[in-house]
Formats: sequence, C-alpha cells, structure tokens
Amino acid sequence: WAMPYCVDKKADFMTSIKFGINFLLKHLVPTIIAFVILIVLYIAGLLACGLGILVTIPLFQHYIVLYYLANEGSVDPNAKPEVKT
Repeated sequence: WAMPYCVDKKADFMTSIKFGINFLLKHLVPTIIAFVILIVLYIAGLLACGLGILVTIPLFQHYIVLYYLANEGSVDPNAKPEVKT
C-alpha cells in the first residue's frame, strides 16, 4: 500500500514504505485472505488462454486502491512497525 499512499498524500519514498509496512501488519489476515483469492482468480485467468488476465489484473489493482481508501485513516505512517500477536 505504499504506492497508493505515495500518490494520495504525495509522500516521500521512506514514509510510503513505512506506511505500507504498518498497513500490512495492521490488516494482515484480511490481506492474506484477499491475496489468496485474487491469486486463484489470476491463475484461472491464465488458464483461460491468458484472456482472463485482462480482467484479473485491473480487479487486483482496483481492490488494492479501494482497500487502501477504506482503511488508510487507521494507520499512522510515522509509527514504528510492530507485529501484533
């Protein structure tokens, strides 16, 4: 989520990377579930003679941006990344 943050907030590289790490650690389980589902869809798109990729790649990017927009306020970009157990 560093790229949407960088574009949205016009942040520098390191701030965007810190935000991306914090965002991932805070939303780890939903992110893993969503990425597994999207990877399965991507593989299905590959199996459909490659034409399904024309649908799955924009779907994947759309999901990332919408998830970022819905949850970006819950993460402090300057916080030290820590793993929650």
